[in-house]
Amino acid sequence: MLLSANFWPWWLGALALALVGFGYFFALGIPCGVSGVFGRVLNWRSQAAAREVELKMSANPGAMQEQMMAEALAALQDLPEAERAEVEAELRAQQPDACAPGGASATRVRPHPAAHLLFLLSLMAGGFLAAALSGTWGVTGGMGETYAAFFGRGASAWLVMFAGGICVGVGTMMAGGCTMGHGITGNSNLQLGSFLSTAAFFGTAVVVSFLLQVVL
Repeated sequence: MLLSANFWPWWLGALALALVGFGYFFALGIPCGVSGVFGRVLNWRSQAAAREVELKMSANPGAMQEQMMAEALAALQDLPEAERAEVEAELRAQQPDACAPGGASATRVRPHPAAHLLFLLSLMAGGFLAAALSGTWGVTGGMGETYAAFFGRGASAWLVMFAGGICVGVGTMMAGGCTMGHGITGNSNLQLGSFLSTAAFFGTAVVVSFLLQVVL
């Protein structure tokens, strides 16, 4: 049976990842990245507050332009009157039409934080489904025999996992994305930064795996 093995066929995994990436973008209008989604769930209060502001601005297309213009004019108060009038006229001439494509009416409203939580829950549900279909699902307190062979069991194994999680989190923040954000979404958009980040991710993983074989 296709899903009876421990691992899915490579083409099925690739197709599933592609569907997740495209589906996420078309459903929410933003690129898919798991670490970014997790961060938005943790900061759901600020995300909800920002969403409320964006909703108000989308309801009143000229509100954002008016606010920006008011702040720009306030910054010109120390200029001589003639120079201030000249700069103000130039700013108003460059101000885009709020109703034109790409104008203030095109303000993007970020998804509700609950949508990100649903995405994370769906990832866990997908993992459970894959394990259940392959017949490998079960409750365990460890990471398997291979992990135990390298890092032992008990507190030391959990400490290594915790330290690894910290490194992944810090690296993700420094790189501006994770293996999903860069490896799937960024690479599919031909972004140079994503190519370099993905090469660093997997290149480091290969080097570390060889080092573990030699050292341990």
